[in-house]
Amino acid sequence: MSQKWLYLPIDLKVRELHSKTMLALAAANDGYNVIIGRKKDVAPLVEYYPPGYFLGFGAQENFQKLYKRLKKKGFFVGAMDEEGLVTFSDETYLRLRVSRQTLEQADLFFAWGQHQKALISKQYPELSDKIIPTGNVRMDLLRPEFRHVWAKDVADLQEKYGKYILIVSSFGTCNHFNGREKYLQDLRDKKIIRSPSDEKIYLQYFDLKAQNLDHYQTLIPALAKKYPEHKIILRPHPAEQHALWQEVAKASDNILVVHENNIQPWILGSDLIIHHYCTTALEALIGDVPAIAYRPVENPLVETEFAYAGSLIAKDEETVFTQVNDILASRLQALEQRRQAFSGILNAHISNLTETTAIRGLLNIFNASPVASRGFSLRPFIFQLKRIAKRLLKNREAEAGGYVEHKFPDLTKEEIRLILECAEPGNNLSVTKINDACYLIKR
Repeated sequence: MSQKWLYLPIDLKVRELHSKTMLALAAANDGYNVIIGRKKDVAPLVEYYPPGYFLGFGAQENFQKLYKRLKKKGFFVGAMDEEGLVTFSDETYLRLRVSRQTLEQADLFFAWGQHQKALISKQYPELSDKIIPTGNVRMDLLRPEFRHVWAKDVADLQEKYGKYILIVSSFGTCNHFNGREKYLQDLRDKKIIRSPSDEKIYLQYFDLKAQNLDHYQTLIPALAKKYPEHKIILRPHPAEQHALWQEVAKASDNILVVHENNIQPWILGSDLIIHHYCTTALEALIGDVPAIAYRPVENPLVETEFAYAGSLIAKDEETVFTQVNDILASRLQALEQRRQAFSGILNAHISNLTETTAIRGLLNIFNASPVASRGFSLRPFIFQLKRIAKRLLKNREAEAGGYVEHKFPDLTKEEIRLILECAEPGNNLSVTKINDACYLIKR
């Protein structure tokens, strides 16, 4: 039987590395060769390495050409929108992030849950068979049977910081690494913004986030003063520049700006999280951690209430303090109330919270979907020779400090091995570097 290949490109390292490495582990145990790494380093390999299963980035219009090229080369293309859970309104999400032409090029679209499947199927009924509600592999790691993966990380965080309240910043639009105008132009270039009405939606969202950001800059020092026995951990969004938050942190020694590792162990190790319109609130709900949504300014035109499912809602600082006190006094009661009230809506939006995991669901689909096979080829060796030659000639200063490196700094073999070992001690998998931030995992 010919060897099966799975390609797992990653956009945001801290968001996706752990979950996609877990998928790689399960796939390698099923007999796959798995290529995993930074998106821009995985993409060139499809010209040289065998056809296989490519887990793409969603159904936005700008991915259409890539999927078409992969299909011509015999790949199976599955699309998964990592940002498809907490979105704008349904209508706006469909217009900005779901392209009929891109869906037509993909073999399947892996939906977060039945809600997303129904939404896309209603818009494109002729493509409904392509929409499969598998859930998302990131949520697998919050299921009880997977939380051991985070046990050491959680223990290390609690030992290092003691008791802490986690502030999850989601202000990547109004506090973007590249600045507002360059970010807007990037959305235009990627064809996410395609019309004046699209741009109007984004500008309304920017304004909403900017107004709330102002309130968070006053809330955080007040929290630090009110709860001196806790660290106030401020975690910037991967798209944000950190200078603004470092300025806020000067107000108190117990405010710390930290952006490292996946968000999930930070959530699991905290006493509670505070957020504004962020997927992490749902991760907290799944992980049995209380969440407060501080939202002094609202805009129903660009917010959906699902993002706040299970969160306590605060519109002013005094309400935040009252809710923090209540949570610290009776955490279990607050958790039970949240679980009972929102289990139904959560399960409708995320399919892999019970029964089949997203990891197993995806592999079952890949195992049942044959792709073109290719015998021995010198093309991978040619790629490596070209890579070595390019490396000798490359001006390393050209990309230094860029946004891609901000989102996804270097990836080491040791990082991958550590995740694999935490998940399955004593595994017999090999990890081989094949590109700048890209590795081959196999038996």
